[in-house]
Amino acid sequence: MHPQPTPDPRLSVVQAYRPLAALVPPDWQAGDVAANGTRLHYHRTGGTRPPVVLLHGFQEMGLCWLPIMQALAPEYDLIALDARGHGSSAPAAQGMALEQLAADMLGALDELQLAQVVLLGRSMGAATAVQIAATAPTRVRAILLEDPPMRPMPLPDDASYAAWFQSYLRLLDSLRAQPHHQRMATALHLLPPSVLWSEADYVPYVAAQIQFNPATLTHATTDPAIFVRWMPQISRVACPLLLMTGNPQRGGASSAEGIAAVQAAWQHGTHVAFAEAGHLISRDAPTAYLATITRYLRQM
Repeated sequence: MHPQPTPDPRLSVVQAYRPLAALVPPDWQAGDVAANGTRLHYHRTGGTRPPVVLLHGFQEMGLCWLPIMQALAPEYDLIALDARGHGSSAPAAQGMALEQLAADMLGALDELQLAQVVLLGRSMGAATAVQIAATAPTRVRAILLEDPPMRPMPLPDDASYAAWFQSYLRLLDSLRAQPHHQRMATALHLLPPSVLWSEADYVPYVAAQIQFNPATLTHATTDPAIFVRWMPQISRVACPLLLMTGNPQRGGASSAEGIAAVQAAWQHGTHVAFAEAGHLISRDAPTAYLATITRYLRQM
């Protein structure tokens, strides 16, 4: 007899996770703005507190910041925007260049009547934050960067990429067709084995995959260096800058050479390394991450 496979202990946990609509406080605002010729969706905690704009990573959406929004809402007005081609925003018909992403966000700030903000960005969002601060310095009080990419995206050869892409599309189709509890189980294939995220991290991430426009992936992979073009802009950033990096040996997107280059170029920078975290610092080391950004924000 063949031994029965051991059930994944994560299954019972994620299948008890609530749908996304149940996790978002009913008093938060949600809507769309027309910006830079496109339509961007946003969620906002509101109030008269200092505004902090949250810029998500590639293949995410604004509500992937849900745990951070929940934690910081008593002190800040958090605005989480879906980038073009992500979440409920319009498709990335004109590509994904940092200049376009930055212009989108600046247009959204205009529509939301936000004159000056703090930017907190993850990965692609961190690169976008640098582009915004470098080109529109009067609009930004400070930028907080979570593991911005410091090397081009690794792309496989055409054959293996095509096979992976078709597999990814099939997974997305499955997720879209399944009821919530089954979707929570199926989406575990998106995480490394034995990794389990909190409800507030996992549920929005799965929702982001369902809403993600696959054409956006094609736009990004035509240029492997698309998200590393922020680095030469660092010398133009006049506001305070917090650089948070994960451990490259755990999947972090930084490098010793890249960090040194950024430190040599910045005007008012601080670096915090998270040795126990990979690329997604806020998920790998949530307590230390939240303490770091809270301490930094309170200095503004």
